[in-house]
Amino acid sequence: MDSAITLRSILVQKCVILTGGRDKQGNYLVQFPANTQLEKMSADDLQRIILYLTSIPSTKRIFTFIIDMRGRKYDSVKPILKILQSLHESYQYDISHVFIIKPDTFWQKQKTSFASSKYSFEHSIISIDQLHKLIDTGQLT
Repeated sequence: MDSAITLRSILVQKCVILTGGRDKQGNYLVQFPANTQLEKMSADDLQRIILYLTSIPSTKRIFTFIIDMRGRKYDSVKPILKILQSLHESYQYDISHVFIIKPDTFWQKQKTSFASSKYSFEHSIISIDQLHKLIDTGQLT
C-alpha cells in the first residue's frame, strides 16, 4: 500500500478527495470534483489514490462516491467506474452508492445513461440539486 508521501504529487492535484463528510447512512464520502486534472491521471495512479484514501478510515469502511461530470466528457469518467467495479469485485469494497452528477450536454447525459448499466454497485445519475436532497450540504465540499 502506498503512503501519503509516495502519493504526494497525486494528492496535491485534488482529483479525488476523502472529504471527512458522511452520507445520511454514515458512509464516508469520496468525491471526484469537476475542476480537476483527472483526465491527465493514469488509471494506475487513479487506482492507487482511491486505494490509499479508502484505507484511511479505521472503522466501517463503506463508501459513497460522488463523481462530478459537469464540464467533463463520459470518456473521462469511464476509468473511474471501471476502477470502482474492479475494487468492488476484487477487494470486496463496500460501495454504498455512486452518484454521478449529470454532465452539461444532452449527448453526454445519454452516453452516461446507457453505459452505466454494466456496473454491479448501486449508482444514480442525478443533478446537483438532487444531490443536495440526498446528502446534507454541510457534508459536501
